[in-house]
Amino acid sequence: MILQTLLRPDPDRCEDKRMYYREEHGKLLFNTYFNVFSAGKWQEYTGIHNVSLKLRAKGSFEICLYDRNGELGSSFYSFSEETELLLPIPWKKDSFCIWFSFEARDAGGELLEGAYITEDDPLHKIRLALDICTFRREAYVQRNMELLTRYILENPASPLYGNTEVYLIDNGQTLRQEDFPSEHIHLYPNVNAGGSGGFTRGLLEIGRDREHLGLTHMIFMDDDAVLEPDSLVRTFALLSFVKEKYRKSCVSGAMLRLDMRHVLHELAPEWNGGTPADPHPDLDLRSFGNVLKSEEVGKGDYAAWWFACYPLDESRTEDLPMPYFIHMDDVEYGLRHRNGILILNGICVWHEVFDNKRSSMLCYYDIRNILVTGALHPQNARKKQILKFFVKLTMANIMRYRYKDVFLSCLAVEDFCKGPGFMKAIDPEAYHKTIMEKGYLFRPVEELTEDPRVLKEISNYELRKRKYDCYKADFLSNKKKYILTLNGWIFPADQRRVWAYPFGIWPTAFFGKKQVILFDPDSWKGIKVEKSWEGLGRSIAGIAKICVLLLFRWRFVSAVFRKEAKNLRTPEAWRHYLRLDTDRNL
Repeated sequence: MILQTLLRPDPDRCEDKRMYYREEHGKLLFNTYFNVFSAGKWQEYTGIHNVSLKLRAKGSFEICLYDRNGELGSSFYSFSEETELLLPIPWKKDSFCIWFSFEARDAGGELLEGAYITEDDPLHKIRLALDICTFRREAYVQRNMELLTRYILENPASPLYGNTEVYLIDNGQTLRQEDFPSEHIHLYPNVNAGGSGGFTRGLLEIGRDREHLGLTHMIFMDDDAVLEPDSLVRTFALLSFVKEKYRKSCVSGAMLRLDMRHVLHELAPEWNGGTPADPHPDLDLRSFGNVLKSEEVGKGDYAAWWFACYPLDESRTEDLPMPYFIHMDDVEYGLRHRNGILILNGICVWHEVFDNKRSSMLCYYDIRNILVTGALHPQNARKKQILKFFVKLTMANIMRYRYKDVFLSCLAVEDFCKGPGFMKAIDPEAYHKTIMEKGYLFRPVEELTEDPRVLKEISNYELRKRKYDCYKADFLSNKKKYILTLNGWIFPADQRRVWAYPFGIWPTAFFGKKQVILFDPDSWKGIKVEKSWEGLGRSIAGIAKICVLLLFRWRFVSAVFRKEAKNLRTPEAWRHYLRLDTDRNL
């Protein structure tokens, strides 16, 4: 069985060769993120004993094998035609990771393809169900479905051929089944109940098919992520040989940045009651030293749903996610179904970072869902932590002049304090529209300003984005200045021009400025905000009121959630929530 394929740069995924191989002194070194063999993890997670490097090459060349301790051996070959080689891997308990080098000794020496394989018999029969939720992202969905069809669903050479089913949940109801000719792609139109509603609809359908299709595992996947197909090959192989003590564990895929495809953004983080804590944030994977760092086995509290693989059993299909609409559903589900996290280099997706996607609605859902998650899992969050996170987020929005977002954060606390009955009773689509209407609406930047200088700054984002980091660095080196002046609030604001920054800009960029455009560099849409003493006063008063409410209500409301939340997660509750018991078209 193939454990992992030797990968090369691909224009559809990543073209940076340093993610795949390095060139040193005439040799090609495959000690990279995608092509190093994670020997330590395979030894820890699985019962595999025999591993070989299978290569197809021609001409004269030398192959050297290495592990973390040095060279394991080398061999010279010379073939007049393309030839297949099988090199046994002499791995040891302390090998940690293994790689090889290829050095052509004549003009015809060429490495054509390769893979790490095993001839051991699999311990388990695996069939995967991919649970993909989408909302009006037709182009992304078509791309990923074509990729899956070409490399897996209709590819007899793939180990996943005949062992993979795709459940595509369409919250926007814009896709057609005839657009996906493969019989293994199942399309379900769904009400727009957010990501949690889409993923849970997929779980309901997977649960229904689990026994008669022999499905053993399901993978939550984002619709707009760029998938490396070999991630599924490696996941399938890992699960096929996993030790009994890891049978119930979750396989977590890494998120690499879509705009800088060599950067590891997040992988199996811990949750401390607020924002995720990642052990290796923004790790440059082009460096071999950083590849070794990423090989370290972390504990992790949950797997994010851009790629999270769970074993299917009754607990997965009966104790479903919370109806959060969006955000924190993966955190809460992971904390509740916590049986360990397995990670493996090369299991990943590329995804847009979230810093520049800060729409107003997230200020509502993030706060409300973090409060509920903290109530359900008090071992990971205390009242003091939750309160600190709320104040920090709302004050950051005040510094960014986003007063509507402060109001939505306060509304989120009020709704949390209404208890689980409120979440059960609301119509998710209708209430989401209400939330959207109370926040800032994105508009094309041309409608926000006619100043050619500002529009040029926005269009030159790629040239300027490195400079935007200076605001955070300046704050860290001049904290007293920003704290004592309340980020410049005590000084008159400069009204001579409008400034423009990406949504994720550090709040100190607003120091001394009156009007600012915040924009999404991908869509060229944004909002215009303005410093307002009235907005400041109302926001501070609202925050103080909500902090008092939270202090007095936290313990009681948390206890009610822990007692009654399970009634929100049953298949019956979700079928009602998604209107499956009334709408014949869904």
